[in-house]
Amino acid sequence: MDRVRKGLRGFTLVEFIVVLTLLGLTLIILYQIFYGMVWRTVAIQKRAEGQQAVRILLVRLRQELKRASEVVQIEKSNQLIRIPLENPAYKPSDPLRHYFTEYEHLPDKAEIVVRTLDREKKVVEERLWMGGLSQILRFKCYDTGPNERILFQYYRVIVELDHYEVKMSQVAPRQGRVEEEKKDVVHLTTTVYPRRVNMELRIEVPQEGASVM
Repeated sequence: MDRVRKGLRGFTLVEFIVVLTLLGLTLIILYQIFYGMVWRTVAIQKRAEGQQAVRILLVRLRQELKRASEVVQIEKSNQLIRIPLENPAYKPSDPLRHYFTEYEHLPDKAEIVVRTLDREKKVVEERLWMGGLSQILRFKCYDTGPNERILFQYYRVIVELDHYEVKMSQVAPRQGRVEEEKKDVVHLTTTVYPRRVNMELRIEVPQEGASVM
């Protein structure tokens, strides 16, 4: 037994420290790889949510403007638009048939507030668009004025929108270090010609030399 034990060799202190050092370096490398993957996943998701919120907002605005039953109302320095709509599920005489959808930009919060109003313009529902993920810096609405309707014989609504687009950095920030997000400002414009308003719009232009009763 003594001969067998004499042939056995244990770890020295130096070898033990070297093994621990190599193991620590391996864990650090794996952690950095994992942290970078998580950071990129969160950044991509955040960017996608913001872009989706703005895209859905524009799609919904276009759909509702096309369905507008009357000329829209624009207020508060062109930062609020109120769209008159009808719900075909109710009879024409039913008060619930007519309602409004209102979009108002809050510059201090960079968000859009969406309200549903009844025919008396009383607020039925109010909420932040997409829970406040849109990061909209500028929201302006314009429509064809009375004189332009006579001149051009159409009714048009223009919505201009600027929003932040998060730009991903190529290198993940170090843990414990706060790094400012790189953001680009994207400008979007949509133009809509409300179908029903243009079909029902009857503009009588006096002819030269004709008398108007």
